[in-house]
Amino acid sequence: MSMEKEILELTDLISMVKNKQVTIYRIHKETGVGYSTLNGLVTGERALKNITIDVAQRLLKFKSSL
Repeated sequence: MSMEKEILELTDLISMVKNKQVTIYRIHKETGVGYSTLNGLVTGERALKNITIDVAQRLLKFKSSL
């Protein structure tokens, strides 16, 4: 998967949270990604470009399981 496609997938996941299709809590529990990290991404306090590769991979794996 190209980096552009991965960014679009992560952006889509954030939109799903904003549209209440999935909760931060569920993502946190299923991926182990910190609640505050996820909340920061959703509120815009944290930029996608500032997450680690590990976090990105876990979020992409979660997104693909939906």
